[in-house]
Amino acid sequence: MTKISPELHTESAFSFVGGHHCLDFVNTEVMRQGERLELLPSADQFVAWLSAANLLTPDAAEQAHQFLKQPEDGATILTWVRVFRWQLRMMLDQIILGETVAPAIVAEINRWLAFQGGRLQLVQPAHGFCLQWQAAPSAPAHLLVPVAVVAADLLAEHDLTLIKRCDNPQCIRYFYDATKNHSRRWCSMDTCGNRMKVAAYYRRKRQEEHE
Repeated sequence: MTKISPELHTESAFSFVGGHHCLDFVNTEVMRQGERLELLPSADQFVAWLSAANLLTPDAAEQAHQFLKQPEDGATILTWVRVFRWQLRMMLDQIILGETVAPAIVAEINRWLAFQGGRLQLVQPAHGFCLQWQAAPSAPAHLLVPVAVVAADLLAEHDLTLIKRCDNPQCIRYFYDATKNHSRRWCSMDTCGNRMKVAAYYRRKRQEEHE
């Protein structure tokens, strides 16, 4: 059973450690004290996550909140979010296991892409140019389009062999290993990395004491 996080109230509470927003989206369900914890307990929190991920502009987020004034729309969006997240989690597991991504998952990504609700825009960051999806939601279904866009980008534009799952067996978060020698093991050194290193230290100490 997945618990609802009682402490997630602001955009700053979201953690973006995946190295790609498709992975960050899947990482909105985490493990805490051996239980799954839901970081998107409402459609409003999903909109907050999209904003924190810079997948919605402030104006687009304000427009999105108009859909949420109808309780049935909020409930529907939340169901879509959780089903799509589960499908993308399956996709990541298939990639990590070296399996072919299920055609049904590709079809689901394309289904959301078909809703449009925005446009591709050429932007100029510090160096060069890139294409960026500019969301302009005018219907509830449009809120899932930015997630479908980043999922498609992950599959089409990135090295899938660099998608990994945290080495902490009690963690279910994923990350894209962009380190120089591709030796990253943890979703975050501040959390799992530190805990696992401390645990390994105490294991060594106990072994030394018994030798």
